[in-house]
Amino acid sequence: MTGKVSPTTQTHHKQQKERNLTLIKIFYITCYAIVPLFFVIFYIFMTKTYEDILHTRWHYHQALPDIFSHVYHFIPRLGEFYQRIVMQFMTTQVSFGFDLCFRLLTAAMSAGLIYALTAFVLRRHPKLQWKDVIIYLGLFIVLMGFEMAEVFLYRFSYVHNYILATLVFVVFLLPYRFASRSNNPLAYIGMLILGFLLGISTEITPIAVLIVLVGLAIYLKISKTLTWKEFWRCYHLQITGVIGIIFGLLFFYLGAGLSARTGGAYSEIYDYISLGGLFSNPIKTFGKIIWHAWYNIRYLTFGLIFVLFILLHEFVQANKTHSHGRFALQCSLFAFDILFIGAASLIKVHDDLYPRFMMPVYTAIFASIAIFFYQNYLNFSQKTPKVFRFIGIALAVISLIMTVDMSYGIVSYFKAIRPIVSENVNIDADEFIRIDPTNTYDMTPSPLFKFVQLTPFDWGPTQSSYLKYGTKAGHFCHNLPSCAIMEQ
Repeated sequence: MTGKVSPTTQTHHKQQKERNLTLIKIFYITCYAIVPLFFVIFYIFMTKTYEDILHTRWHYHQALPDIFSHVYHFIPRLGEFYQRIVMQFMTTQVSFGFDLCFRLLTAAMSAGLIYALTAFVLRRHPKLQWKDVIIYLGLFIVLMGFEMAEVFLYRFSYVHNYILATLVFVVFLLPYRFASRSNNPLAYIGMLILGFLLGISTEITPIAVLIVLVGLAIYLKISKTLTWKEFWRCYHLQITGVIGIIFGLLFFYLGAGLSARTGGAYSEIYDYISLGGLFSNPIKTFGKIIWHAWYNIRYLTFGLIFVLFILLHEFVQANKTHSHGRFALQCSLFAFDILFIGAASLIKVHDDLYPRFMMPVYTAIFASIAIFFYQNYLNFSQKTPKVFRFIGIALAVISLIMTVDMSYGIVSYFKAIRPIVSENVNIDADEFIRIDPTNTYDMTPSPLFKFVQLTPFDWGPTQSSYLKYGTKAGHFCHNLPSCAIMEQ
């Protein structure tokens, strides 16, 4: 009789195991819900900032074709079109109707970027398992922990321009990462649209992506000795995406895509260098480009060094295994970084432009590091070590604390600023009519992670204090009686 287990005990063990599995699944789902919850709370309680209200005022009572025409002849970026149009339907603070719908859509953009980036790293859609949760929450914490958080949080115009552009950038690359080969006509249409949207997303990203993809195409055709017919059969969907980028770039640069950035005040502020100077004064021009490049990578140096280490590691592994896929992927991401930084060296990137302008490079660097970590540590075995469970739980706890911290900060500011913006906030030329012209009513950053949005009454932090951890945002909550109640 020794060693035998009764049917009742077996049933009990089975039920206990099923309960444990159910609890783990609930934990996974909760982890995936934290990110959209974070952004939903933030954008629902976010108050329109100075630039957002300015865009509303500029196009007040204009028809959509007129807004479209204005943007096309100003700077025909995807996010600029979206921002100028959406601002006509959004109120200064949350209200039911179109405003709430667009706030939720903004939250979907930001959460969607984290999800799409996770899928890019995993090379598949995330599943209910520890290693996927680690990548997902890890990317969220890193993106919200560095100065890129400003792009997500500072103002709606940043999200609508740069987060939307980065989302299109990552989603466009997924069929390349997944090696998709669908023959569905809708897939072709989707890739054309995605390529076009990427082409009008930002000034540099689509060109850098196009060069990298053409380089990869040449490498694949030569290394696999494919005929043109075979090459099309293997990569027809990806080629369609490239065609879409070309159409988008034509649309962008036939508008004001170039002149808006190479002339006027923008050129002076960011010390724009014309490539024509390489012919008229090559030594001085090349020297300034090198100085700009060195200046522009000041916050990226550690990440680029880490990526170089990854490249060396993958090169050694490729020679050992005679498999060059991982090395080619890391080379492609690094090539994108170098191309972007090289093109960006035509200007000197400073003030609050830095995190949003360099967002694609940050994204590529974090993707490289996450892929390396996933392939070499998380995915080496089908079994999940206890240390990974600990990491997953720790990341979930940090994410929840971030959400609570942010919620306290943004809700406090929402309540404090409400009596001011509930009145008719209007603009006379480029200046707001303020109740107190000496006070910009800045938000007090959240207690722990210093999350902050910009004020509706001024452009925001000065050049000397634009970064997330260096902000000198005022203490608006200390200036209003309503916040004194909240702090008690």
